[in-house]
Amino acid sequence: MTLRTTKEVHINSFHQFENSFHQFEHQVATSAIVSMRRFKRGEKDWAYKITLTTGDTFIAESPDVSILCERPIQIMPAPAGTSVCHFGPDDWTVYRRPVIAWAICADGEVRPVTPAGVNDSDDSSTQVVVEMPDGRCCERCWDGGCYASVDEYVVDRKAWIAKWGSKHAAPEGAPC
Repeated sequence: MTLRTTKEVHINSFHQFENSFHQFEHQVATSAIVSMRRFKRGEKDWAYKITLTTGDTFIAESPDVSILCERPIQIMPAPAGTSVCHFGPDDWTVYRRPVIAWAICADGEVRPVTPAGVNDSDDSSTQVVVEMPDGRCCERCWDGGCYASVDEYVVDRKAWIAKWGSKHAAPEGAPC
């Protein structure tokens, strides 16, 4: 039995390249990542432990690793008629962007891909609403609910605003 000493390197900033991330003189191919585990260091302090094929581990601050976590590791085509929905700030007008694929990302989340990119190029904290070809509407943030239609979703969100007073604030404990 061989005991391996774990080398921990605190990475303060990731820079994303085509196939790697690096921090100053450290550069690691993203294909060398075996696992990423999120852990809590304090009441509101989260970080990621990244294990490489070499057995080395890196500790990365949660905000610094989000681009790495959201990196697609597998892409699947989306059915025609799938859209990401954005809503007008005052009148709830629906603006749709076609979803061309689904990305299974390094953090295990499945995200929609539009011609603009994963999550329509919005960051992970942005509420993403997807309209399926059959008209159902599902959201990635807030409560992760699914609705029979975009109209039903809008009615639910308006009720939320009437109760809580904010269109863009997710409820306590929401993942986004």
